[in-house]
Amino acid sequence: MKTLINRRRTIQLLGAAVAVPGELAFGRSGNQDAQVIVIGAGVSGLNTALILEEQGLDVLILEGSNRIGGRVYTLDDKKHKPNAGANELSAESHPRTVDMAKRLGLAFIPWLGPGTGTGFPAMSFYINGKTVAMEQWATSPTNKIMGKTKSLPPIAQANAFFPKQSPLEHLGSWLEPEAAYLDTSYYDYLQQQNIDPEALRIIQ
Repeated sequence: MKTLINRRRTIQLLGAAVAVPGELAFGRSGNQDAQVIVIGAGVSGLNTALILEEQGLDVLILEGSNRIGGRVYTLDDKKHKPNAGANELSAESHPRTVDMAKRLGLAFIPWLGPGTGTGFPAMSFYINGKTVAMEQWATSPTNKIMGKTKSLPPIAQANAFFPKQSPLEHLGSWLEPEAAYLDTSYYDYLQQQNIDPEALRIIQ
């Protein structure tokens, strides 16, 4: 095996998603010969490496930071160990991720939500220097959004601007020349929707 991180180690990293600085010093040690180089040791990068290795290819993962996991990040050094990303999964919206978690033998903890006697605090947002409960957001002075999405909580702002129907007939339509006009940044797309500047700031 020529890979810097072999299949077994890739599986371990996918399951753990914790900081392992010694394993990430890719340019300093180890055999650096590879058939495929994967940029980034986030979940997508690790999963890509695993799939490629299952096909018999030698893979090298390059990660620029001192931790793996990408947006899956638990702040273990903070009180209550808050999640900075990927704090919940749904079998309906994340079927492949859930399937991978099952393959890796990870335990699932049911999300019961606030107000169910679990001890979880009600959902709130820290915006503009203030903490606002979700149910108070629509009428809060902290809510500076103007326009149709003012009543929506911050976590729902992005979805409000998604197109209701895809202009593409099928997945392969993305590659057709007539679909080139759709190849724009998300920022530019939001600007085209006449989005309120504060809503745009929150989404960013």
